[in-house]
Amino acid sequence: MTGADKVVVFGDIVRQSKPKQGGKEQPPASDVHVDLESNHAAKTARALLPPDAKDFAYSRFLFLSNWRTFSPGPQDWPLGVVDSRSVPDTDGVINMAVWQDEPPPEDLENPPPVPEGIRTGNSSCFPYNEGFQWNYFSCMTKDEVLSFKLNDSDHSRPWRTPHCSFLNDAEGCHPRESIEIRTCCYFK
Repeated sequence: MTGADKVVVFGDIVRQSKPKQGGKEQPPASDVHVDLESNHAAKTARALLPPDAKDFAYSRFLFLSNWRTFSPGPQDWPLGVVDSRSVPDTDGVINMAVWQDEPPPEDLENPPPVPEGIRTGNSSCFPYNEGFQWNYFSCMTKDEVLSFKLNDSDHSRPWRTPHCSFLNDAEGCHPRESIEIRTCCYFK
């Protein structure tokens, strides 16, 4: 699909609008975001190369999120994506992401330091922008996949896609169950 010379698959996440207690599923993310900020994306692209490919030279990398539903549409928390062409390069606020099993403390004004060994990274959050052009696919099936850019090192073209879930309280909606699988595509 991309014409990449190498692709590394990583970071699958199952999301459910009503996660089971004690399960590994995540709820849909309702903040407008892009998972990888540019500096973090460059470090991650280097780190993802397997040991036998550490000398692999590339001139460009592209992170994709590949999203697929398990539940029928319409969903109660569908995925919305912004048309990348409507996102100014200057938009987005860097946000530290922390991946841990336990919820954060209630006191977000004075959070404790992140414990050693917990994975962190930088993502971007996007405040409201009336110029964003939003899209969503109301009745995707389990046989369809939506692929969108999380970060493209080539900024001469649209290079990221802000996205989020949103509440759809229309009658007849089904609880969302989906999976997203990330890939890093490398170009020589």
